[in-house]
Amino acid sequence: MKQIFMINLIAIAMCLFSCSNSKKQTNADPSVVQAEAEANAGVKPFILTEDGVGSLRMKHPFKNMSDTDEGLYNKVEKGTFYYEPAAMKFQTYTLYCDDVEVANFMLEKQLSPIEELTVTSPYVSLENGVKVGMPLREAVTKKGMEAMIMYDEMFDQGIVYIAYGKNLRINVVNEELDDLTEQTKMKALAMTANGDLAKTSELEGKSIQLTPEDFKPEAKVACFYIDRRFEE
Repeated sequence: MKQIFMINLIAIAMCLFSCSNSKKQTNADPSVVQAEAEANAGVKPFILTEDGVGSLRMKHPFKNMSDTDEGLYNKVEKGTFYYEPAAMKFQTYTLYCDDVEVANFMLEKQLSPIEELTVTSPYVSLENGVKVGMPLREAVTKKGMEAMIMYDEMFDQGIVYIAYGKNLRINVVNEELDDLTEQTKMKALAMTANGDLAKTSELEGKSIQLTPEDFKPEAKVACFYIDRRFEE
Protein backbone atom coordinates (compact mmCIF):
# COMPACT_ATOMS: atom_id res chain seq x y z
CA MET A 1 0.00 0.00 0.00
CA LYS A 2 2.83 2.39 0.86
CA GLN A 3 4.44 1.70 -2.53
CA ILE A 4 1.19 2.46 -4.38
CA PHE A 5 0.82 5.69 -2.38
CA MET A 6 4.33 6.78 -3.33
CA ILE A 7 3.72 5.98 -7.00
CA ASN A 8 0.62 8.18 -6.91
CA LEU A 9 2.54 11.03 -5.31
CA ILE A 10 5.26 10.79 -7.96
CA ALA A 11 2.62 10.77 -10.69
CA ILE A 12 1.06 13.96 -9.28
CA ALA A 13 4.46 15.66 -9.11
CA MET A 14 5.31 14.77 -12.69
CA CYS A 15 1.91 15.91 -13.90
CA LEU A 16 2.33 19.26 -12.14
CA PHE A 17 5.63 19.87 -13.94
CA SER A 18 4.40 18.68 -17.33
CA CYS A 19 1.13 20.58 -17.11
CA SER A 20 2.80 23.84 -16.10
CA ASN A 21 5.08 23.65 -19.13
CA SER A 22 2.30 22.64 -21.52
CA LYS A 23 0.15 25.55 -20.29
CA LYS A 24 2.88 27.93 -21.43
CA GLN A 25 2.61 26.36 -24.87
CA THR A 26 -1.21 26.47 -24.77
CA ASN A 27 -1.22 30.18 -23.96
CA ALA A 28 1.01 30.97 -26.93
CA ASP A 29 -0.68 32.64 -29.89
CA PRO A 30 -1.34 29.82 -32.44
CA SER A 31 -0.55 32.21 -35.29
CA VAL A 32 2.87 32.87 -33.76
CA VAL A 33 3.55 29.15 -33.41
CA GLN A 34 2.51 28.63 -37.04
CA ALA A 35 4.69 31.52 -38.19
CA GLU A 36 7.66 30.03 -36.37
CA ALA A 37 6.96 26.67 -37.96
CA GLU A 38 6.81 28.23 -41.43
CA ALA A 39 9.98 30.21 -40.78
CA ASN A 40 11.70 26.97 -39.87
CA ALA A 41 10.22 24.99 -42.73
CA GLY A 42 13.58 23.33 -43.24
CA VAL A 43 13.37 21.64 -39.84
CA LYS A 44 13.12 17.88 -40.18
CA PRO A 45 9.65 16.54 -39.30
CA PHE A 46 9.45 13.84 -36.62
CA ILE A 47 6.82 11.16 -35.96
CA LEU A 48 5.80 10.49 -32.36
CA THR A 49 4.80 7.00 -31.23
CA GLU A 50 4.27 5.35 -27.84
CA ASP A 51 7.99 4.52 -27.91
CA GLY A 52 9.01 8.18 -28.14
CA VAL A 53 10.32 10.46 -30.86
CA GLY A 54 13.75 10.63 -32.46
CA SER A 55 16.44 9.80 -29.90
CA LEU A 56 14.00 10.32 -27.00
CA ARG A 57 13.14 6.70 -26.26
CA MET A 58 10.70 5.69 -23.57
CA LYS A 59 11.96 3.26 -20.89
CA HIS A 60 15.56 4.30 -21.69
CA PRO A 61 17.84 6.83 -19.95
CA PHE A 62 18.12 10.29 -21.51
CA LYS A 63 21.11 10.82 -23.79
CA ASN A 64 21.79 14.44 -24.70
CA MET A 65 21.83 14.70 -28.52
CA SER A 66 21.71 18.50 -28.73
CA ASP A 67 25.18 18.72 -30.30
CA THR A 68 24.38 16.25 -33.09
CA ASP A 69 22.68 16.83 -36.43
CA GLU A 70 19.58 14.87 -35.41
CA GLY A 71 17.53 18.08 -35.56
CA LEU A 72 14.92 17.28 -32.91
CA TYR A 73 16.39 19.71 -30.36
CA ASN A 74 19.60 21.71 -29.93
CA LYS A 75 19.32 23.04 -26.38
CA VAL A 76 18.68 21.41 -23.00
CA GLU A 77 17.67 23.27 -19.86
CA LYS A 78 18.06 21.38 -16.59
CA GLY A 79 16.45 22.18 -13.28
CA THR A 80 14.96 20.66 -10.15
CA PHE A 81 11.41 20.21 -8.95
CA TYR A 82 10.79 19.65 -5.25
CA TYR A 83 7.52 17.95 -4.46
CA GLU A 84 6.91 18.85 -0.81
CA PRO A 85 4.11 16.35 0.06
CA ALA A 86 6.44 13.44 -0.73
CA ALA A 87 9.65 15.29 0.23
CA MET A 88 11.12 14.27 -3.11
CA LYS A 89 13.35 16.16 -5.51
CA PHE A 90 13.24 15.45 -9.25
CA GLN A 91 15.55 16.46 -12.06
CA THR A 92 13.70 18.37 -14.79
CA TYR A 93 14.64 18.57 -18.46
CA THR A 94 13.20 20.98 -21.03
CA LEU A 95 14.37 20.60 -24.62
CA TYR A 96 14.33 23.32 -27.29
CA CYS A 97 14.95 23.66 -31.01
CA ASP A 98 16.31 27.20 -31.09
CA ASP A 99 13.58 29.08 -29.17
CA VAL A 100 10.78 26.58 -29.75
CA GLU A 101 10.05 24.18 -26.89
CA VAL A 102 10.20 20.56 -28.02
CA ALA A 103 9.57 18.41 -24.94
CA ASN A 104 9.89 18.16 -21.18
CA PHE A 105 10.19 15.36 -18.66
CA MET A 106 11.32 14.59 -15.11
CA LEU A 107 13.66 11.93 -13.74
CA GLU A 108 14.21 10.71 -10.20
CA LYS A 109 17.90 10.20 -10.96
CA GLN A 110 20.11 11.14 -13.89
CA LEU A 111 20.20 7.61 -15.29
CA SER A 112 16.57 6.78 -14.58
CA PRO A 113 14.62 5.75 -17.68
CA ILE A 114 12.16 8.19 -19.26
CA GLU A 115 8.69 6.96 -18.30
CA GLU A 116 6.64 10.13 -18.85
CA LEU A 117 7.17 12.56 -21.71
CA THR A 118 5.33 15.73 -22.75
CA VAL A 119 5.94 16.86 -26.34
CA THR A 120 5.04 20.42 -27.36
CA SER A 121 6.96 20.87 -30.63
CA PRO A 122 5.01 22.00 -33.74
CA TYR A 123 7.51 19.96 -35.80
CA VAL A 124 6.39 16.65 -34.24
CA SER A 125 3.23 14.85 -35.35
CA LEU A 126 1.49 11.51 -34.94
CA GLU A 127 1.42 9.02 -37.79
CA ASN A 128 -2.13 10.19 -38.61
CA GLY A 129 -1.00 13.80 -39.05
CA VAL A 130 -2.20 15.25 -35.73
CA LYS A 131 0.21 17.94 -34.47
CA VAL A 132 0.45 20.77 -31.96
CA GLY A 133 -1.65 23.76 -33.04
CA MET A 134 -4.21 21.70 -34.98
CA PRO A 135 -7.87 22.41 -34.08
CA LEU A 136 -9.20 19.68 -31.79
CA ARG A 137 -12.31 19.44 -33.98
CA GLU A 138 -10.04 18.26 -36.78
CA ALA A 139 -7.68 16.20 -34.63
CA VAL A 140 -10.37 13.94 -33.14
CA THR A 141 -11.52 12.90 -36.61
CA LYS A 142 -8.13 11.44 -37.55
CA LYS A 143 -7.62 7.68 -37.72
CA GLY A 144 -6.99 6.04 -34.36
CA MET A 145 -8.14 8.97 -32.20
CA GLU A 146 -10.51 8.33 -29.28
CA ALA A 147 -12.17 11.26 -27.47
CA MET A 148 -14.40 10.99 -24.41
CA ILE A 149 -15.28 12.36 -21.00
CA MET A 150 -14.33 9.95 -18.23
CA TYR A 151 -15.21 10.12 -14.54
CA ASP A 152 -12.25 11.03 -12.34
CA GLU A 153 -12.58 10.16 -8.65
CA MET A 154 -9.97 12.71 -7.54
CA PHE A 155 -11.93 15.64 -9.02
CA ASP A 156 -15.33 13.91 -8.69
CA GLN A 157 -16.31 15.01 -12.18
CA GLY A 158 -15.71 14.13 -15.80
CA ILE A 159 -12.38 14.93 -17.44
CA VAL A 160 -11.46 15.15 -21.13
CA TYR A 161 -9.58 12.10 -22.39
CA ILE A 162 -8.20 12.19 -25.95
CA ALA A 163 -6.12 9.13 -26.71
CA TYR A 164 -4.10 7.65 -29.54
CA GLY A 165 -3.40 4.07 -28.51
CA LYS A 166 -2.92 2.82 -24.98
CA ASN A 167 -0.20 5.14 -23.67
CA LEU A 168 -0.34 8.31 -25.76
CA ARG A 169 -2.73 11.16 -25.04
CA ILE A 170 -3.39 14.74 -26.19
CA ASN A 171 -3.53 17.80 -23.90
CA VAL A 172 -2.90 15.58 -20.84
CA VAL A 173 -5.76 15.98 -18.32
CA ASN A 174 -7.90 19.04 -18.89
CA GLU A 175 -9.69 19.18 -15.51
CA GLU A 176 -10.74 22.77 -16.25
CA LEU A 177 -12.60 21.54 -19.35
CA ASP A 178 -11.70 24.72 -21.23
CA ASP A 179 -11.61 22.94 -24.58
CA LEU A 180 -15.29 21.96 -24.41
CA THR A 181 -18.37 23.90 -25.44
CA GLU A 182 -20.43 25.15 -22.50
CA GLN A 183 -23.13 22.54 -23.07
CA THR A 184 -20.66 19.65 -23.07
CA LYS A 185 -18.75 21.13 -20.14
CA MET A 186 -21.93 21.00 -18.07
CA LYS A 187 -22.26 17.29 -18.85
CA ALA A 188 -18.75 16.72 -17.51
CA LEU A 189 -19.41 18.72 -14.35
CA ALA A 190 -22.64 16.79 -13.79
CA MET A 191 -20.77 13.49 -13.81
CA THR A 192 -20.32 13.26 -10.02
CA ALA A 193 -20.61 10.56 -7.40
CA ASN A 194 -23.90 12.09 -6.20
CA GLY A 195 -25.22 12.98 -9.66
CA ASP A 196 -27.81 11.37 -11.91
CA LEU A 197 -25.29 9.01 -13.53
CA ALA A 198 -24.47 7.50 -10.14
CA LYS A 199 -28.14 6.64 -9.55
CA THR A 200 -28.31 4.35 -12.56
CA SER A 201 -24.83 2.82 -12.80
CA GLU A 202 -21.40 2.61 -11.25
CA LEU A 203 -19.23 5.59 -12.20
CA GLU A 204 -16.01 3.56 -12.38
CA GLY A 205 -15.22 3.25 -16.08
CA LYS A 206 -18.21 5.40 -17.07
CA SER A 207 -17.59 7.58 -20.11
CA ILE A 208 -19.30 9.85 -22.63
CA GLN A 209 -18.08 9.73 -26.22
CA LEU A 210 -17.17 13.13 -27.71
CA THR A 211 -17.73 14.39 -31.24
CA PRO A 212 -15.89 17.26 -33.00
CA GLU A 213 -18.83 19.57 -32.19
CA ASP A 214 -18.25 19.04 -28.45
CA PHE A 215 -15.04 21.08 -28.69
CA LYS A 216 -14.81 24.85 -29.07
CA PRO A 217 -13.79 25.92 -32.60
CA GLU A 218 -10.74 27.73 -31.18
CA ALA A 219 -9.54 24.76 -29.05
CA LYS A 220 -6.16 23.49 -30.24
CA VAL A 221 -3.86 20.53 -29.68
CA ALA A 222 -1.54 21.87 -26.97
CA CYS A 223 0.73 18.88 -26.35
CA PHE A 224 1.21 15.13 -26.53
CA TYR A 225 1.73 13.08 -23.37
CA ILE A 226 3.17 9.56 -23.12
CA ASP A 227 2.87 7.57 -19.88
CA ARG A 228 4.75 4.29 -19.63
CA ARG A 229 5.13 4.14 -15.82
CA PHE A 230 2.99 1.10 -15.16
CA GLU A 231 4.55 -1.32 -17.61
CA GLU A 232 6.81 -4.20 -16.66
